[in-house]
Amino acid sequence: MDRGTLDAMLNEITMQAVLAENRGERWSTREWTRRVINALIQLGMEEGYAPCPNPEYSWGEWLYDVIRLQVDEDNIDRVLSVPLVAEVEWGNQNEIWSDFQKLLVARTTVERWDLRVSD
Repeated sequence: MDRGTLDAMLNEITMQAVLAENRGERWSTREWTRRVINALIQLGMEEGYAPCPNPEYSWGEWLYDVIRLQVDEDNIDRVLSVPLVAEVEWGNQNEIWSDFQKLLVARTTVERWDLRVSD
């Protein structure tokens, strides 16, 4: 996955939020988080990765909000690489700082950090 694909996904979610707001609906931070995480999971599955969390394998969240695992086709419990980790945080600055520090130790091709600082 390239940065353009990630940006296009986030732009689509933002447009959905704008359309919802035009209808008088305002998304909660939980809704934003759910939509971003679900989109990252869906894109990972479309690209042949085993994302966590993953309802298909009954895998929950694992270390980060979203992880893309490249697994052995013959043994899904054998992880070959971790090409993407993501943290999605819409909370206060302490929570954002904590999530940022988690990304610093990730050894992956793409680290994604989506945030919004609240007052």
